[in-house]
Amino acid sequence: VNRAWGHFKKELGESVEILPASQRYGDEWYCGTADAVFQNMDIIRHELPKYVMILSGDHVYRMDYGGLLAKHVETGADMTVCCIEVP
Repeated sequence: VNRAWGHFKKELGESVEILPASQRYGDEWYCGTADAVFQNMDIIRHELPKYVMILSGDHVYRMDYGGLLAKHVETGADMTVCCIEVP
């Protein structure tokens, strides 16, 4: 993934970081994207990013999220949720 998406500029703080799934069993295994984020909150807290964007991990997106982030910052929202209508 890093080779294919290597156009990010580290000096601007841009990056893609792949985190392997925690090796848990039974009821502790991830129960969806929100649970995976919850179970890895320690990583987010350690990194202290200004913004966090959570996307589904089973898709590769080719989208410009710049406008979304700009609107999020402009409105001063605590959280922004996006969706698209599927017919």
